[in-house]
Amino acid sequence: MTRASVAATARDAVSLDVLLAVDASAARAVTRTLIRT
Repeated sequence: MTRASVAATARDAVSLDVLLAVDASAARAVTRTLIRT
């Protein structure tokens, strides 16, 4: 593996983690809103 591909893989993993975190927080917000109503 070249250094560039290692960096690209790390960047993809980080962006995936960010997307999953955003999805999880959005799902929690929706669930809280549904429970409150």
